[in-house]
Amino acid sequence: MLTPPLLSRRHARTVLSKKYGVQAVRFTHCPTAVLYASSARAPDHALRYLSLHSNAFIRYFPGHTAPCTHIALNPANDTFLSVAPGDAVRLWDLRAPTALGALPLPPHASSVLAAHDPTGLVFAVATGDTGDTGDQHLRFYDARRWERGHFASFRVTASAPIGPWGVLRFSPDGTRILLSGGSDGTFTGNGNGTSTGTSLSTGTSLATGTPAAALVLDAFRGDILNVLVPPATPHAHIRYSPSTFTFTPDAQWIMAGRSDGVCSVWPNSAASATASAPAFTPPALDTLPSPSAEPITGLAFNPRLASFITTTPSSLFFHLPV
Repeated sequence: MLTPPLLSRRHARTVLSKKYGVQAVRFTHCPTAVLYASSARAPDHALRYLSLHSNAFIRYFPGHTAPCTHIALNPANDTFLSVAPGDAVRLWDLRAPTALGALPLPPHASSVLAAHDPTGLVFAVATGDTGDTGDQHLRFYDARRWERGHFASFRVTASAPIGPWGVLRFSPDGTRILLSGGSDGTFTGNGNGTSTGTSLSTGTSLATGTPAAALVLDAFRGDILNVLVPPATPHAHIRYSPSTFTFTPDAQWIMAGRSDGVCSVWPNSAASATASAPAFTPPALDTLPSPSAEPITGLAFNPRLASFITTTPSSLFFHLPV
């Protein structure tokens, strides 16, 4: 793990975890502590809570029987979710080593993500089914009564399994959900968006054969509001990195990194996608150049400063919007 200070933009220190490996690293509410999962080759699948100040482990969180691929911290308290495809979504409290509970996953759910809404009162779990149906589900849970099961769900049926999910995010104002997927940054929807449970209405369908890099959903009704598509010819070879899709802190824009080292920008509009107009067309000035032509593998905004970072396989770049 590298921990460069944002203001000085210098390499401060390197934190080693040679025995267990590192993946899914997240800062906790304390800026000098991180939570991370062991790599697949680790002797166990425990999560580790590390103090960067003393370089000592504060706590271990054993329980997963498969590698953890994703961690989501609650923005309102010290609870968090961990995702291990092939095992379960587990709920934890940073103050206790034992899980608060576990949500079992469907047998074919090889791609799973979880996210809290900005209030911390609701969380969503997205599951990608690699079975014969190719169904993709988004289920909503009350964080205070999760043991009662999901209170609503939304389904988008794909013509073929879309590959691993990339990102599941609530917008900062809690009104939208951003869902990206596909190992190459695309998936194709052909089914009916359907929902079950309370308050969610029937979702908008994707037109048959519509290529999509990400979907923007209404967080309350489950309707598909926008379909973000890959670049058209002559740039059809360009792909978005599924894990880079994110909202800007003011919730007015959506950004994603591309394989040619450029960031694309879309306005977070409320226009609905329909069968006659399935794709939301970005404006002409929809890209931000990068100092490197390497593929962008990560993109994240600073929640306190008007800046964001992008990562490539060899570099870390700091950006100041103008």
